[in-house]
Amino acid sequence: MVKSVPRPGSLVVARKGQEGVETLPFGVFVWAGGIGARPFTNRCASQLGLEAGQNSKRGLVVDDHFRVLGAKDVFALGDCAVSGCPPTAQAAGQQGKWLGRRLRDGDLEDAAPFAFLDKGGMALSLIHISEPTRLLSISYAVFCLKKKKPKYTYTPTITTPVH
Repeated sequence: MVKSVPRPGSLVVARKGQEGVETLPFGVFVWAGGIGARPFTNRCASQLGLEAGQNSKRGLVVDDHFRVLGAKDVFALGDCAVSGCPPTAQAAGQQGKWLGRRLRDGDLEDAAPFAFLDKGGMALSLIHISEPTRLLSISYAVFCLKKKKPKYTYTPTITTPVH
């Protein structure tokens, strides 16, 4: 996990199951979040151009090893990459682990293409009883968990306290 970027060219990371942190050198590191393509991502795609295969407004088009089409030794994953995977945290986490291990082990060229494993999804909604309702001595919040896939259906039951 990235802990900090103390100066240009170095990342401080913590590794799962290990004590302490480690500083790693890098050339260019871009970390962006959000629900739309960042201006930097759009500029990169625009500069690489359609002839390089950058034909998506959603992000940088990559191959099945997350190499940006039209750029040498540049990788993109997560929300900024158009990879055929859903733009979710679950997919980005799997992509990061896969690419990180390939780069660490030096077997990117020989590795099978990345395959996303959908572990399902849960949407958490918070329904809060409004103020006028609280006047009726019903003061609580209801958490509803529902599957994104229609495999299972969960219908929450709301009970009111009996006074």
